[in-house]
Amino acid sequence: MPRRLTNVLRAAAAVAVLGAAAACSSMNLVPASQARPLGYTAAVPLSPGGLATQVTPIGTVITSDGFTVYRFDGDSREPSRSTCAGECARQWPPLVGDGVPELRGVPPELVGTVGRPDGTQQLTLGGWPLYRHAADTAPSDVKGDGVGGKWHAITTDKPKDGR
Repeated sequence: MPRRLTNVLRAAAAVAVLGAAAACSSMNLVPASQARPLGYTAAVPLSPGGLATQVTPIGTVITSDGFTVYRFDGDSREPSRSTCAGECARQWPPLVGDGVPELRGVPPELVGTVGRPDGTQQLTLGGWPLYRHAADTAPSDVKGDGVGGKWHAITTDKPKDGR
């Protein structure tokens, strides 16, 4: 499933993107009374923020503070399980925090958390633990997509092969 969401995730994300774009590009899908910023612990300095969609050179991707969000083939989504720790987590900082992040174009029912080996809670989308890539130094960078054949930007675009 390289660079692809599951059919359910892809369909839900596409519907949310189209709805958000039609209504307002900065629509907050979580009531203000429930929204809490994420707290991050990572090698790359991150500011509190949420998840949104953004157009990049590889298509529309899920982002955190404008930076591309990735998933790792070594993790699992059913059940959610994060396996990237130590040096891996320094190169691929996990998005961690508790509470509901601000969401723009991302269906809230697909967002959750999973416990990490260090005791923190990692944000998930469609069950997949979420990461950033330390080499992405500017918003819209997608330098982590395809690394080692195991890291994939989470896209909302329909795959070219129709899957």
